Amino acid sequence: MKINIFNAALITVILITLSSCNNSCSFELIYSVKSPVGNKTARFVRGNCGATTGYKYEVRISKDSDSALEDGKAVLRFDDNHAENWPVDERQLIALTWSDDKKLHIAVLRPVRVFMEDDSAQGVDVNYQYSLGTSKL
Repeated sequence: MKINIFNAALITVILITLSSCNNSCSFELIYSVKSPVGNKTARFVRGNCGATTGYKYEVRISKDSDSALEDGKAVLRFDDNHAENWPVDERQLIALTWSDDKKLHIAVLRPVRVFMEDDSAQGVDVNYQYSLGTSKL
């Protein structure tokens, strides 16, 4: 079989695209807040998915027995949407507040681009408050 330069380039592009589809993000804890009784934890984490992508941020709700940052259920996923004014201390991005063990309030304090939002996880109802300028995809 004879492969010309165009076909070789096309095959290379396809292979690169497919190799970038894996979910090989590493997560770093920014901060966490335990529910009032302490059986659930809301974790705000930053995901690093490689040198050619920006950070993605998630809020995850997990049972107290979950220990890994990837454990639990993501209820919010966003990125900085190429913001020019981004805090050095990422704890200033959101506020996590438990009203009781079954209700979590997430206030997003900077404009972000929201990729995913879920109103419940792990038996916890979640409500949101977004900063002006936030976009949802």
